[in-house]
Amino acid sequence: MGGEERKYFPYFLLLPTILVLGVIIAYPLLKAFYMSFYNYSLIYPEYNFIGFENYRHIFTTRVFWRVLLNSFIWTFSSMGTHLILGMSIALLLNESFRGRGIIRSLILIPWVIAGVSAAYTWRWMFQPAGFINEILQKVGLGALAGNWLGSKRAMLSAIITHSWKGFPFWVLMMTSGLQNIPVELYEAAEVDGANILQQFYFITLPYLKKIIAITAVLDFIWTFNFFALIHILTGGGPGRTTMIVPIYIYNIAFKQYSISRACAIATFLAIFMIAAIFVVMPWIKRRQPV
Repeated sequence: MGGEERKYFPYFLLLPTILVLGVIIAYPLLKAFYMSFYNYSLIYPEYNFIGFENYRHIFTTRVFWRVLLNSFIWTFSSMGTHLILGMSIALLLNESFRGRGIIRSLILIPWVIAGVSAAYTWRWMFQPAGFINEILQKVGLGALAGNWLGSKRAMLSAIITHSWKGFPFWVLMMTSGLQNIPVELYEAAEVDGANILQQFYFITLPYLKKIIAITAVLDFIWTFNFFALIHILTGGGPGRTTMIVPIYIYNIAFKQYSISRACAIATFLAIFMIAAIFVVMPWIKRRQPV
């Protein structure tokens, strides 16, 4: 095999997988984009071309903007908690102590549990007579007990649940990043009299910038599109307190039977995600350790 053939041989091996993924991913996206220009309904399954009417409707509907705001509150609040918990626990687990390997394995349990199972478990715990209120009563914080999923606390409950499920991914990513930082840098910093906070700011953070950015992009995409957890916990309620974009799309498609309008929102969401990735990725490539 010549040099030129050897260069392209790995791509040839990947070609079947690329084609399959292309069909699986590209076809639904193109079909949704196509249907967004029609007035297709489950009640009247006929393709009537209406141009940009579906897009005009969603962008001029107050509910859509409320749902979009809910989605950003849900996403960035969860991501912030993931980052704080993930970084803190990763720093602790980066130290040497007995049983560290076992704890690292146990930390991953919430992440590997199916989202549906986690949602049903937390929904039971958030019930008025559930585990959360019982614990609050026992520790003398009964005033904080209440109807978590049926009040304004519903969004907070969903964020708590997703924070519990999602932070192990950040622990995993931050731990891998911490292990790639040369120990000699910390030893030299100690000799120079740098304290723990100074070592974290001038050594740890610069080396983790890139991995934090990549993890944040992945977490943003997953959290923004996470359907099962809130759907099981609250169904988007009470009212529209926890209504996020994926649940809004589901309700329009299968409760209002407007497939085309749901496709328009899904197309907008896909374009928004792709644009966000194209904006962020060049910035990530420039993040190098100092």
